[in-house]
Amino acid sequence: MIRTCRSLFLAVLFGWVSLNGGWIQAQEPPAPGSDRLVQMNSVFGRPRQATKDSIYFINGDVLGGEVTNEILHLTAPYGEIMLPLRKCAGISFENSERAGETVITLNANRLSGIFSDRTINFRIESANAEVPIRKDRIRMIILRKSPLEVGLLNSSVDTDLFVMKNGDLMTGKFLQQGIKIRQDLNEVTVPLPESESIDFSRSEDGIATIRRRNGETTSGVLQTEELTLVLDIGIRLDSVFKDRLIRFSAGDGIRKAFAELDRTSPHLAELPSEDDTPPRPTAPPPTPTSLPTPTEMPLPTQTPSPSATALPEPIVFESEKYGFRIERPNESWRITTEPEELRSLNEDAVVAFESPEGVFSMVILEHLPQVSLDEYVSAVSPDLENVELLSDEKGTLTGFPARKRVFRGTHNDLPFRFFYTLVAKGEDRMQIVSWCAESTLTEQLVKQINVLENSFGPYQPPSPAPRKSPTRLPVRGGNSGDVPPR
Repeated sequence: MIRTCRSLFLAVLFGWVSLNGGWIQAQEPPAPGSDRLVQMNSVFGRPRQATKDSIYFINGDVLGGEVTNEILHLTAPYGEIMLPLRKCAGISFENSERAGETVITLNANRLSGIFSDRTINFRIESANAEVPIRKDRIRMIILRKSPLEVGLLNSSVDTDLFVMKNGDLMTGKFLQQGIKIRQDLNEVTVPLPESESIDFSRSEDGIATIRRRNGETTSGVLQTEELTLVLDIGIRLDSVFKDRLIRFSAGDGIRKAFAELDRTSPHLAELPSEDDTPPRPTAPPPTPTSLPTPTEMPLPTQTPSPSATALPEPIVFESEKYGFRIERPNESWRITTEPEELRSLNEDAVVAFESPEGVFSMVILEHLPQVSLDEYVSAVSPDLENVELLSDEKGTLTGFPARKRVFRGTHNDLPFRFFYTLVAKGEDRMQIVSWCAESTLTEQLVKQINVLENSFGPYQPPSPAPRKSPTRLPVRGGNSGDVPPR
């Protein structure tokens, strides 16, 4: 059965949260006292754009534009929160019935609960129309980068870390100057400015353990029932019950928040180094596949970019089972072969890719010995409105008959571009499909798509290791130490 790409952005179901990219990807937080400023590059495994917000829908679609809600209302276990939208980096509605909805703020705070807002107001990019979107249709919202976060992520700001019982993380200050504990028959007020940390983990039993900056430790029955937290993002949480806190840590709150996210979140990505450059691998890089010559397959842009052909280590998909290999255009592209993720794209997808800019690609393989390439080509097209075929070129790709086709069309009035390379490989018919919004497409991305397509080639089994010469054995009792020739 011939299968085509039936949804625009099913590729957002790759699940990069667990594959690669984690909850947050940013430059490494600055050292204590440093004035180096950073911004988060991605949240929940999705890249943050410079100029637009993105809504990822449960059905796999993605919309770019602007969320226009100024305030969102979050009911958390420790209080009601009026959350300024532009102090947030991302919101996840996944598993909301089980674990609540999660917000990552611009300064790496994590808050969770249930939003009472039933709709998100969204101004669609290119359509200039504002529409309400029901919350239960949304998987996650990735908010654009903001100049506000530069100051919020400045570790030279004196701030403390609060760890809540439900796992939430917040940075800010206590409004109170001290807390009261009872030791035996005496009630003691411990000044908070003198406290290095407070362990509330036994607050249900009434016990708090305070470590002072001078190294002394004090424990007792906590007499202060409620505390007020003033958060760095401009929110004041009044009347937080003592048993909602699990730990307070004074000073260097930003770095501690990043570290706590890294420790408690199994899906959290490793934060890149200051120059944001991945470390070079120690193993030698594999040899890139030879690109086809212009006579094999004419392309809109035939010469790949230097960054795409001189990779520190290309990630190559090679399969003896399927008999082909293909590699990502450069180190910023992601790759997945997880069966569940591939099934969410297409039942016959073998491997899929995603670029940080929002280009999605996949390879579909179908065993169709009775279907000619021309018949296959006529059956494959994107599921778009107002579809227009921009180009259709015949040729070969690494010796296999192939057709390259480019389509333009709209989905919900948004323009998209689809790139197809269709290949007849023996009795198999294959599609190398790439697609993205027209507003995303650049000349550089077209070159990267071409590099991805042109890296396709037949599977090459590894060369067998050379056999070693047999070791010459010593002769027992002999003088020469070697086996005499026969």
